[in-house]
Amino acid sequence: MNLNQLLVWMVCLSCGIFLFQALRVSKAQARGWAVVCTAILAIVGVLMFLKPDLAGWIGGLLWSIFFVAPLAASRQVNQFFFQERYAEAFRLARFVCYLHPADGWREQVKLLQALALSQAGQRDRALEILQTDCSPNTALGRSATAIGYWMNANWLGM
Repeated sequence: MNLNQLLVWMVCLSCGIFLFQALRVSKAQARGWAVVCTAILAIVGVLMFLKPDLAGWIGGLLWSIFFVAPLAASRQVNQFFFQERYAEAFRLARFVCYLHPADGWREQVKLLQALALSQAGQRDRALEILQTDCSPNTALGRSATAIGYWMNANWLGM
């Protein structure tokens, strides 16, 4: 077994297992991962027929860019968030948003941007961003509303 074949197996197994788990969970965030895994598996499958000597290399590259990098970056975003380093979390989340636009990262970027602006002393601009997304029907809207109350120190309203 050469490195190309090993990469094919690694990509197919990891994407297949992740796809299986994503399909079992019916969250909106899992849909984006399911699309990414399906696309990578489809590309590797087609390449196995057209250019089998390149399938592992191209699949491994796609897997690294659209699977491994976003997973590692989202873990780092969470670490920045819990360390209250909102500006760094915002910048990194914006990067992940380009790799996974269907996973709800756009909304998370807005929340992190509002937190970063508030931390930088631009509370009015932060509240303006939050008010555009304050629909009580979504988890994002409820989070934005709660953060808005927190920024205003309106504990009774919360």
